[in-house]
This record gives sequence, C-alpha cells and structure tokens, in this order.
Amino acid sequence: MSNRFPPLYGAKDFHPATREYFADKTVAVTGGTGFIGSHVVEQLLALGARCIAPSRSGPGFLADAGEKIEFRPCDLESLEQTRAALQGASVVLNLAAAVAGLQYNAEHAASIFDANIRMFLNVIRAARENGAERFLVTSSACVYPRFCSLPTPEDEGSRGEPEPTNSGYGWAKRMEEFLGAQYAKEYGLPVAIARPYNAYGPRDNFDQGRSHVIPALIRKAFETTTGQFEVWGDGSHSR
Repeated sequence: MSNRFPPLYGAKDFHPATREYFADKTVAVTGGTGFIGSHVVEQLLALGARCIAPSRSGPGFLADAGEKIEFRPCDLESLEQTRAALQGASVVLNLAAAVAGLQYNAEHAASIFDANIRMFLNVIRAARENGAERFLVTSSACVYPRFCSLPTPEDEGSRGEPEPTNSGYGWAKRMEEFLGAQYAKEYGLPVAIARPYNAYGPRDNFDQGRSHVIPALIRKAFETTTGQFEVWGDGSHSR
C-alpha cells in the first residue's frame, strides 16, 4: 500500500499572517520524513516555505516530494552533524522523537529517555548557534501525571511525576520543555511548546510491538475473527 496521501491543507486554509510569515522562509523539520513531520512539511510547502528535512534513513514518506525539499543526511545524536543539517534554517521545528506504544515504553524507559534527551540537546543547541529566529519544542501529553484533572489544565504538566508506564518519555519531554524555557530566558531564543495528544492518521505505525493505542486498536479490530479483541485495561480508562 502506498504511503503517499494528498496534503490535508492548501495555502488558502491558513491565516494570512501565517502565509506571510512562512512564505520563502527556510524551515528545518527534524523528524520531517516521519508520520507527523511529513504532514507538517507538506503544509509548509503549501505556505511557500523552503524545507530542510534532516534524516538518517532517507526521505521516508516524502519520497515523492522531489526537489521541493532539501534532504540532509544527519544523525541527531551527533552535534556536528546536527549543526550542519540545520545550517541556514530561520525556523527549527523539532518533531524528532524516540517513542513507541505503551508496552514498549514501559519496558524501555531508560533507553527512550536517553535517546530523546541526546537528540534534543543537540537540536536546540545547534539551532541557537546557527542563529535560528524561532524554535518549536514538540512535547507530549505524557508529561502529565496519572491522576490529572479532566479536562487537564496546562500547569499540571509540571506537577507530580509523569504517568509511570510512559515515565521515560514523559520525563524526557518535561526536560525538553524546561530547557526550551531556559534557552528563551538565557539566550533570548523565541521558543514555543506544543503538547500533542494521541496523534493518529495516515502514515501511522501499525506495528504490533510499537504502535500507539488508536492504531493498535484499529489493527486488532481488522484482524479479529471472533468480533472480540483484547484492549489495555477494562475499557473505563480516560485521559
């Protein structure tokens, strides 16, 4: 099955100020060849931006984009490679992450924390040293504690401890938010923070061992032969 889908937005779907800001802007999107990042890159192209996609595994979901995107070979765990890959970018959107589904995250908290922190430290440092004018920290709902309020206010993202089954990822994202705020305070780098919740859609990961809850349930529903399948918990859980 092809992973190519038509872009979800055209330039007319964006606010005029957004179109004006990104027109001819050079934007680097780490993680830009993956599930969420590839959609972000397509929207940036619709806005008239020039996109840089650092990647150590090729163009991924953007293989059909041709010359519209500059793919730069890069291992984000190398500061030297990251600095070179982000050179010339006015805006850096950090969407690169090491994460999987609930069971994998629970069993690999140390390696997930380590990988995310290593990448983030290099990306934000390289962005600052290269003179980027704006930086996006892509955080996660995993920063919130298990027994957070519903609906959940933003300030609970720094209370207590992150939900235990995603502790490695949750703590990494809390530290990314902290460092982003401190870079803004100490260096004057304009930083924005986003906390996505349970993202899913075209190009998602349906691997049984690494997928998130929604694609995992979709796959189980398609593969069941009895009309019933096992889910995490008893069905009463909510975020």
